[in-house]
Amino acid sequence: MPGGPVVLSILSGGIHSAYTKYGTDPELRDHYSIKNAVDFAGFYNDVFFDRLAKQPSNRCINFIHAAPGFVASNWGTEMPAYIRGPI
Repeated sequence: MPGGPVVLSILSGGIHSAYTKYGTDPELRDHYSIKNAVDFAGFYNDVFFDRLAKQPSNRCINFIHAAPGFVASNWGTEMPAYIRGPI
């Protein structure tokens, strides 16, 4: 619905993999890794907003999910070289 409320989620929209262990480790207690944590966060964010968007009471709300990509900022330039290098 044009002009209605908008909910914008900026968290790896479309760039993460599915968290495949949601059935056996839904809280990421036994299979923690950086990759699994990224997939876990993106997967549950997708599921959450998908559920919200499908609720009849939210038909007038526009849900947008995007990945920010690289952002033009000076983030990282003020860090020490030993941290800035790997980043």
